Amino acid sequence: MTSDTQQPIYIVGDVHGRFDLLQQEIKRFDMRDCTIICVGDLGIGFHAPHDPYKEHRIHAQQNEWFGRRNIKFYSIRGNHDDPKFFTGETRVVYPNFELLEDYTTLELNGENFLFIGGAISVDREATDSRGRKYRVEGVSYWKDEVLVLKPELLVPCDALITHTAPTWIGPIDKEGIRSIVDYDRVDPTLWDECLEERKTIDEIIRVVRPKMHYCGHFHCWAWCENWDCYSSILGILQFKEHRPIR
Repeated sequence: MTSDTQQPIYIVGDVHGRFDLLQQEIKRFDMRDCTIICVGDLGIGFHAPHDPYKEHRIHAQQNEWFGRRNIKFYSIRGNHDDPKFFTGETRVVYPNFELLEDYTTLELNGENFLFIGGAISVDREATDSRGRKYRVEGVSYWKDEVLVLKPELLVPCDALITHTAPTWIGPIDKEGIRSIVDYDRVDPTLWDECLEERKTIDEIIRVVRPKMHYCGHFHCWAWCENWDCYSSILGILQFKEHRPIR
């Protein structure tokens, strides 16, 4: 566990590789001397899937950019991030740009944050009109992208950051999936897997009892209070200032 000095904390929704738009929003609000936390789908690994050195150069450039504004930027992994950049010797760690391994805990402004990434790509089997798959394993889709529950690593926290949402906030029907892929025909287990994944977030929240919870994944804005936890889903590149509940 590490500790940062007291400074504003902002949570941002999915970025999907658009660092240009992310920087544009930061400049628009003149954000500096703060901490920014991305809820996943940063787009890591999509810039140069066959050239990890080029990918790392991009990360180094982001570190330099955030450093000039004295911003500490963190991100968990989403389903549209290459997991290898978030763990082990290949994890990206710079002074101002850091990708967090699942179940990392940080103390920020005296609060305990718990970070758990991962989710299922609902378009993993989607095809175009010619039957060609949109997603290519190891390039734009990874089998180990999913949320993995590790009960032994769950610890009480004030704020929980995940990529996907619990069952009691956000979309609750199949229409979002059905608009992307004929899952009944090509991916018949997808809906059940997605539902189980969200039930896993339910269980995580029940165990760690956060006051605040933030996630993304659904590309919409939603909020709900349940189990004494205020949960927010952030839209793409949507910022929300973290204000602790006392």
